Amino acid sequence: MGGVRLDPAHLPYSSSRQFLLAGYNHDGLLLLRSDRLSADVGAKRVEILFQDTRFVSLPTFPLGGLEINLGDVSLVSLYLDNPLTLDLDLGVSVFAVRGCTWRGFVVAGSLWMSEDDADPGQPSRLGLIFPFANPFGVHDED
Repeated sequence: MGGVRLDPAHLPYSSSRQFLLAGYNHDGLLLLRSDRLSADVGAKRVEILFQDTRFVSLPTFPLGGLEINLGDVSLVSLYLDNPLTLDLDLGVSVFAVRGCTWRGFVVAGSLWMSEDDADPGQPSRLGLIFPFANPFGVHDED
């Protein structure tokens, strides 16, 4: 994998760029992406990957600005009758995610980030763990 794992103890992660919810798959991989073409000249493509995602509350429209902090179970308790079903004591964290005009959260096991010079249509640099679908990577039929 070409990314860097973001330790929850070193959050927040913050960016003023616009991010899109680029993809989610049944293996619990959630990808947020900010393409370099939509940012300043010379900017990198930035990808944020949540692994082992259990619950998502994010808008699907372009996310203006992005801040990710470690959250707590109170964010989840508004949506679930029994948040204990998410196994928060078994290495899964609540990440508070917000932008300029919205708030949400993701319950996931880990958080990764990658920066590269790729164009929007190219597979994710984090794509080694996404063998079957774009934007996560290309499946080799052989």
